Amino acid sequence: MYASKKIFLSFAIALGLVQCYYFITSVSGYFINHTFDWLDLLLLPIGVLLIVFGNKADRNRQAAIGTLLFLGLTILFYLIQFLRLSAVRKILANHVFSPGQINALVQGIVALLLFIGVLVFFKVQPIAAIEQSWQKKWRILGNVWNSFAIILAAISSYALFTTLGNKKSSANVLSLGWTDGIWNLIACLMLIGCLVLFLRNTYFYAVLAILFAVGFITINNYIWSSQFTHVISQTSDTPLQVWGGELRILGMQLLTGSTALLGSVCYAIGGKKE
Repeated sequence: MYASKKIFLSFAIALGLVQCYYFITSVSGYFINHTFDWLDLLLLPIGVLLIVFGNKADRNRQAAIGTLLFLGLTILFYLIQFLRLSAVRKILANHVFSPGQINALVQGIVALLLFIGVLVFFKVQPIAAIEQSWQKKWRILGNVWNSFAIILAAISSYALFTTLGNKKSSANVLSLGWTDGIWNLIACLMLIGCLVLFLRNTYFYAVLAILFAVGFITINNYIWSSQFTHVISQTSDTPLQVWGGELRILGMQLLTGSTALLGSVCYAIGGKKE
């Protein structure tokens, strides 16, 4: 039971990392596209405080309350974002969910599930527990998925950099950019770090948080890019066909996020008893 509490707190920390990532992308968007949503300024304090409180909440009541508070603020933030974007879609007379709406909906649901999980295990105290052999097998399986994610992230990063570096092929790319390639490279390095920490048998719950955050962000990026590509191809004045190379890179992005998330799930099932 105590391991379950630690797992939910690790996922809460991961959600904090996700908010910090989206704050950085929002700020970079200001310098690249000269657009900025001032409400996104809230992402940084929410993300940082989720990480800080989540790290202490397993043995500190005040930190646990703080974790619940900022999970609640995360839910409220994405509810407001979803409703704001819904109003924009109605003005445009388009009832199809935009990439921003999907992102807000997914993050809001994840925050709600984590809020419930942390609340359920709020009063669980550490107890002595014997490590079971099946737990180690699940953690090894998580490591296998992590290894697959590393390979896929490296390949997709190389493929995207190669594509964008070629003037002829880069002209066919609709939604992917250099920032996507940079993220894939960073994700690869973070996953390698997780693998090293796992092999050294240290910081297990930090590995779980990072792996979940990388998988979550990468899948969200895939959803955003694929939806954006679909919208562009459907609303363009001239018929556009999505280039096969871009579809392959998007597919690798989806596989990278999926395998990283599967790895985090396997780690969670085989959670360590501390």
